[in-house]
Amino acid sequence: MDILQIKCDALESALSMLDQCAVECDGMSALITYVLHREGIEHVRMIGAAIDRRTHESVFPHCWIELPEIGKVIDFRLRMWLGDCDEIPHGVFSKVNEVIEYRGDVHEVAPIPKGVAQIMSDGIVDGIVFFGNEYGLKEGAKSPPG
Repeated sequence: MDILQIKCDALESALSMLDQCAVECDGMSALITYVLHREGIEHVRMIGAAIDRRTHESVFPHCWIELPEIGKVIDFRLRMWLGDCDEIPHGVFSKVNEVIEYRGDVHEVAPIPKGVAQIMSDGIVDGIVFFGNEYGLKEGAKSPPG
C-alpha cells in the first residue's frame, strides 16, 4: 500500500464518523467542508450530478467533495440515492472509476459556522481529530511497512 492510499484511508476513517448524521448530500458536504476547512485541508465543494455508468441512473442535484490535487472524491451520501450496495462507491475514492461519473461545478458557499456544524452533527464534528493537516497522518509519522 502506498503512502497516498494510507492517507486517504486515514481521512476516510476520520470522516466516516459523520456517516451517522441525519443529513443528505448537501448537509454532508457542508459538514465535511467544515472539518476539512478547520484542518486546513485543500478541497473543493461540488454540486451537479452523479451518474451510474452501469444503469445510467442519475442523482441530480447531488453534492460531493473533491480533492483535485490527488484525483479523489469524498462522498458519503451516494448510496442514499443509488442503492446501499458495495458496487456504489462510498467514502474517499478515485474520481476516475468504472461505476460513477461526476458532472458538476464548484459550489461556492462559505463554510458553516462551528455552532451549526455541531447542531447538524449532534456534536460529532468535535470528535473528529486529525494528526496534522495532510489526510490524517502526522508529519514525520512512519507509515506501516509494505
